[in-house]
Amino acid sequence: LAIVTIAGIIIFQNIQRDYKVEKITSFNYYLLYKNDKMGVIDTKGNILIEPKYDSIKIPNPTKAVFICIEDYNAEDDKKAPKVLNDKNETIFTEYNQVSPIQIKDIVSDVPYEKSVLRFEQGGKYGLIDYNGKVVVKPIYDEIDNISHKEGEMIVKKDGKYGVINMKGTKLVDIQYDSIDGDNYYDEEKGYKSSGYIVGNKTDVGMRYGYISNRGRVILKPEYDSIYRVTEIKEKEGRYLIASKNGQCAIIKDDKNITDYMYQEIEYNDVSNLFVVEKGTSYGVINKEGKQVLPTDYDAISFEGVYIQATKGEEKTLYNAAGEKQDSAKYQTMLPTDNENYYITIHNEVDYGVADKDGNVIIPNEYMYIEYAFDNYFIVCNKDLKLGIMDDKGKVIIELKYDVAQKIPNTHIIEMQIQETNTTDLYSRELKQVASITNATIVPSEKYIKVFSKDGTKYFETEGKEIS
Repeated sequence: LAIVTIAGIIIFQNIQRDYKVEKITSFNYYLLYKNDKMGVIDTKGNILIEPKYDSIKIPNPTKAVFICIEDYNAEDDKKAPKVLNDKNETIFTEYNQVSPIQIKDIVSDVPYEKSVLRFEQGGKYGLIDYNGKVVVKPIYDEIDNISHKEGEMIVKKDGKYGVINMKGTKLVDIQYDSIDGDNYYDEEKGYKSSGYIVGNKTDVGMRYGYISNRGRVILKPEYDSIYRVTEIKEKEGRYLIASKNGQCAIIKDDKNITDYMYQEIEYNDVSNLFVVEKGTSYGVINKEGKQVLPTDYDAISFEGVYIQATKGEEKTLYNAAGEKQDSAKYQTMLPTDNENYYITIHNEVDYGVADKDGNVIIPNEYMYIEYAFDNYFIVCNKDLKLGIMDDKGKVIIELKYDVAQKIPNTHIIEMQIQETNTTDLYSRELKQVASITNATIVPSEKYIKVFSKDGTKYFETEGKEIS
């Protein structure tokens, strides 16, 4: 029974820690500017708030909550704003001051917390949702967004800092002098998997520790510095570089895999190796903490997946396993998003493509090559014309374009001929789906919008036109 109860508590705690950040896919409300004043309009152009305010913030454009300030004075930036709805009615009057919480260090069309607002009562701060319901009682001296962590707030109480989420769940105990996110990001979870770098003041300065995204203390605050290697994805393990008494170590998950024996440690995300400095010499170790090259070299540099080690006047080339390369086929091999292909460079200007075994797919006779998707590559020839080739070296789209690029977050290729200002769009199957003059392309999460004098067209992310 005790085991079942403990398991139930852990599950409940994990549920409480978790939260869902709202994604904004459409706007219901927009700012209206007139004579240096602001108002609000809806999607039909109806004026909901007359443009008479010096400042209006729409923290969630799907909800009719508008934070308005009239007669704004920069010297009086604590002036309480008025909160209006789409009927121009004042709302949330039971609170002294309601303000949006700006998210930090995250690029977003809507740079505010989208589920909660901050309010003040009696000199203390709490959170309400967009219906005015109290989520967190006003018990904190400060509430603000924590950098790189939408949906999470750093709170201050009795001179110390902690972290809560937008549901009010405590994520980090309120016992630190500083807290920051570790900046880790992945496409699936966003910043949710990032942990916290915490700090406490000591007689010899600030000392730092690390707490996981689940609230577990990994390193106590006794280090000179800590940072996370954000290029290494979570499934491979959490890697931290921690410095103590001037010496650095690599911490993988909970384990120190190198001990504190280096002056500097830097990660190379192309070769997936660490360069370490010991004394005045350099070496290379892998992600398991094992030595690839001893710390015997005057300098280490990377040529794609190759390691160039310098000692005196001698330069030696090694592969990622530390094996000497007497006659490397390519000067540089750059990995792509597909583990089966490498972009190869010879004589600094001759690009080609090789498979994972080093076999030539596209010969090194092009000015530039970039991996597109699937088995396709954007290729630029010596005449500076671009097209598409496949992994058999076959030309799929003629090399006749001045511009070629994959539209972000899609499998659509955009090709342009500058002389006629023509834009051709190709689907994932590399079938031409549009040819438009003077086109403006606006990508979004689920489709792209193409404007021209002939009208507007929409395409799914795989290239199919939406009728």
